[in-house]
Amino acid sequence: MGRGYWGWGSYPYYPPAPPKRPPPEHGIKVKKVGATWWGQRWIEALERFGYAYSARLGRGRSYARQGRVHDLTVKDGVVAARVTGSRPTPYLVTLRPAPLGDRVWKAAIKAMAARAVFAARLLAGEMPREIDEAFRASRASLFPAREKDLATACTCPDWANPCKHVAAVHYVLGEAFDRDPFLLFELRGRSKAEVLAALRGLRSASSEVPPAAEPEEAPAGVTLKGIAPEGYEAFREPVDALRFHIGAPAAEGALLRQLGAPPSWRLPETPRDLLQPFVARAAALARELALGASSDESEPTPPAASPSPRRTPRPGRKNEATKGSAGRIKWRYHALRRAYQRGIRRERALRVIQEGQIIEQRPRAKPFPKYLLMAMVEPDRPLYVSVGYDRARDYLHVITVHWFDPRKWEDPWTRKPKPPKLRREKEP
Repeated sequence: MGRGYWGWGSYPYYPPAPPKRPPPEHGIKVKKVGATWWGQRWIEALERFGYAYSARLGRGRSYARQGRVHDLTVKDGVVAARVTGSRPTPYLVTLRPAPLGDRVWKAAIKAMAARAVFAARLLAGEMPREIDEAFRASRASLFPAREKDLATACTCPDWANPCKHVAAVHYVLGEAFDRDPFLLFELRGRSKAEVLAALRGLRSASSEVPPAAEPEEAPAGVTLKGIAPEGYEAFREPVDALRFHIGAPAAEGALLRQLGAPPSWRLPETPRDLLQPFVARAAALARELALGASSDESEPTPPAASPSPRRTPRPGRKNEATKGSAGRIKWRYHALRRAYQRGIRRERALRVIQEGQIIEQRPRAKPFPKYLLMAMVEPDRPLYVSVGYDRARDYLHVITVHWFDPRKWEDPWTRKPKPPKLRREKEP
């Protein structure tokens, strides 16, 4: 049923859209898009091309999370998928990235073979961040940089490009890139086997050693002496000192990534996501024991970001109020526990408070939800620290530190008095 007119000068009548069909059982549900930097680059390309249709991108993201994309295939550099919408027949979506020429691939593989870290990370299932440098010499890019680098089509009646169905396939494909970066190579004209074979060929050709000349005389025979049972475990000749090379791997978590998940795995997180922090910590401790380094040397403290122009640290008494009182800081709320699990340690936050600096606070950031996360109680005066936690980006930033009377509490964004809501905790 099409649109109709009620009379001259009246607004057109649009019939209501039919209700959407439920997502199929075999649909691909996207959990987290852009878990890797190359997955983020793919999504950034989509958002850059479709900036004029941001509403459709949001609906496409919802489609991908609901599992409306199914029957995804990648063959001969073409991505085809079905998207279930409001019509009985699913829509057919095709993505066709422009393949790179042989000259571009030859120059890029030659540049990648010149650096051992490229081959090591690609074999470990990771894509080096310097991958664009290998293609930049040929004035090309592995990721779509222009709209003509990616041709899309959909059988829906929407005239926008990308439509919500194309955007949904983009997000599903971005999650597939997180698991297998070689899929992006295949879409650009080279399969995983071809890239690795070319890298091995160039690496082996550059490391070939000419065969040594045969000796003019045959080596003398070696006579084995009798070995007594009581001296079986003793060395006959002095043995040179054994040398071991201990260092950080070229790619973290390579073995866990290659192992993958067992067939009976049912958790939403992969084994690599759960075990990688413990494996990395065990490897760091092993290097400390082997190299004789202390924990302070093995884990350098990351430099704090420069203070925001909107939030200048207060000099004077604020720093004095926190010195020597690290053990009396109390941590609260689930948001801070999540940030602690993400890598923001208690010592780092205390150091920031003691030095009067502000960490991870962007100069033009929008006001995020604020939580009163820490409070240090002293006999003469209290100290309050206002910390913001952004759930979308999953990072923590210190907004203000107040040592004055809580009745004079000042909202850091509106500059208006605001009494803090504290939850007192009993001293142990």
